[in-house]
Amino acid sequence: MPSSTQFATKPLSKTYTLLSESDNSRTGLSETELEPLWTKFLAVPGLVLTTTVSVLLTVGLNRRWYLPGLEPNLTGEIRTTVSVIVFFLTGILSAIHAFALCSAINFHSRLLLDKRPVTLDKLGMWAALSSSGLGFSLPMNAFIYTLIFWALMKVPATLWTGALTPVTQIALQIDSSSAIQIAVYSNQSYSLWKRRSLIINNDTNKTQLTSGIFTYCAPKDRFGFLLNDGASASTQDGSTSLHKKNDNSNFTYSGRSYGVGASVGLSLGPSYDPLNINNYNYTENGYVNTVSCAYNSSLSFGLFENFTSLRDPIGFDPIRTNVYWAAGFAPWKPQGPPTDPIFPVIGGGDSDTVAAIASWTNAPNTTSPTGYYSISAGKFYKNLNATQCQVSIVPASFNVGVDMTQNIINVSFRSADHVEDIEPTGNLINTAISAGAQMSEVGLSLHTSFIGQMLNDNVFNVLQQNTGESVDTKTLRAIAETLQVIIDDTLLSTASAQLMIARDYTATPVSMYVTRLVVGSAPYIYGVLALNVIMVLIFTVEAIRTKAWQGLPKFNYTDVKSLVIGSSMGGTAVGEKVVTRHTMAQTHWSGDTRDKIAGDVSVVLGRRKGLALVSASADTGSTMRTMELKPYETGAWTPGLSPMTPEVWDGA
Repeated sequence: MPSSTQFATKPLSKTYTLLSESDNSRTGLSETELEPLWTKFLAVPGLVLTTTVSVLLTVGLNRRWYLPGLEPNLTGEIRTTVSVIVFFLTGILSAIHAFALCSAINFHSRLLLDKRPVTLDKLGMWAALSSSGLGFSLPMNAFIYTLIFWALMKVPATLWTGALTPVTQIALQIDSSSAIQIAVYSNQSYSLWKRRSLIINNDTNKTQLTSGIFTYCAPKDRFGFLLNDGASASTQDGSTSLHKKNDNSNFTYSGRSYGVGASVGLSLGPSYDPLNINNYNYTENGYVNTVSCAYNSSLSFGLFENFTSLRDPIGFDPIRTNVYWAAGFAPWKPQGPPTDPIFPVIGGGDSDTVAAIASWTNAPNTTSPTGYYSISAGKFYKNLNATQCQVSIVPASFNVGVDMTQNIINVSFRSADHVEDIEPTGNLINTAISAGAQMSEVGLSLHTSFIGQMLNDNVFNVLQQNTGESVDTKTLRAIAETLQVIIDDTLLSTASAQLMIARDYTATPVSMYVTRLVVGSAPYIYGVLALNVIMVLIFTVEAIRTKAWQGLPKFNYTDVKSLVIGSSMGGTAVGEKVVTRHTMAQTHWSGDTRDKIAGDVSVVLGRRKGLALVSASADTGSTMRTMELKPYETGAWTPGLSPMTPEVWDGA
């Protein structure tokens, strides 16, 4: 066998050097053929941007940042402009994530192409994954991979859209300016709120403003309002009743007012833009009153006739009008002549249309402020006659919740334990209890009783309720609920007068739930943060694992220029192999991208006057995976390796 020197002296036109499989680069890439370091890390600035944005969104979510100067409900051109901005930013940020992941896939596959043969179908799958495209021409399993990857790459845009789209949010807002003014009963306004008499009629007792009528004498000045509330104290189906607030604020109480919440809607609320307040609540002390009624046939209160005949002024038939005295004595006093209260009521001809309520307060030997009502009525209101009710009023604390979106006030009882009395002298309680009797004095009529009609209207409501109670029980409960509402309304009227007439009030803290415009929703923001962490980890781990993609060739199979030039420099072996296989299958190459025969042909990155995409030897089972073509020179052959002729390689 000739020596290596003898082989070296033979005049071959070309010699081929084969490198072992363990070499990092088959082709022995020079520095100019390697991908520069800076192009490998083009995704890093983008990932820094996405990381910054995702962290800021998360911090803003937890610190409740919001967009100042914009209305919570975007409309018109502003909404369109914001949508365009969100679309633009979403496109950029999601493209950065896609670029980072696709770059990592592309770099990894290019390293593999330089080290081992791959089929054209696999190369096509890599190309689809590197561009986040769909490989419709690939075999089914490869197409499924690209389809899954394509669908996953839609996730970043979806998450970024949700994380960047402004949404309205209801958030708790508490600061030093969040306060509301509530009525107090101090000595400086004592001369106003101590009054209970109907005959007081001066400018300091009542005022009428654009915000409503405010008075210390609700039975006289707000008689119609009290009648309406009393008649609708209960609902026919037993649900929560609704009562308009006693001013022009357009707020409505859902359920009882308990005499608190007077400040709502009177420009005494939180010093914050009311358009952005969704709801707020605060604590206010007041009184909880409980009324219980029963029939008492020995009631010490009744109607006493005082007949008066009046003649028609022009001389026709006389008009007979009966004037009755509603009189009696307190339930705890011994029976005797009627003394107190005494007030007139009028009936047209007889007492059939008469109904009257008497009240007593300051009962002795009681542990809590207590009052009594007695009702006497004619036959048109016989279900009301001989009714006696007991009233218990105690200081209590309430939570006042105000829904600014629906103008609803909800008052809920908190506690009656160790609650400071807002007015310890008892004048306020006495005023509230006496309101029912004062309404009897105000509501004088020849042909009907306003008081009797009010009570019977609510009796009708309660009788419709399907509770299984007897008629008498329902009637007594309806009367009690009406009187409770009258007491609540009187307390509320006095509190409103303290605010608007006496200007006697103090500030109390408010918890506001404000409607604000914030960037993104929590699930999407956390999703973007998690996605960004995953993207950064994938890119970082790949960079560390491959030592910054060491040995990455500039040849990029996804670039048309690289692919065309590299294929043409690789010779005709790939095409000839496709032709050979088609000939064996008695078919021909038609240019079909789905051609299975062509897809099974293996290629590898080689060198032939530069980097080339050449046919691999995988079909023959050879382990040779690299090739370098060089002009033959004396002494250029590497000892220990068998030489190959171009014919041998091309036939592989």
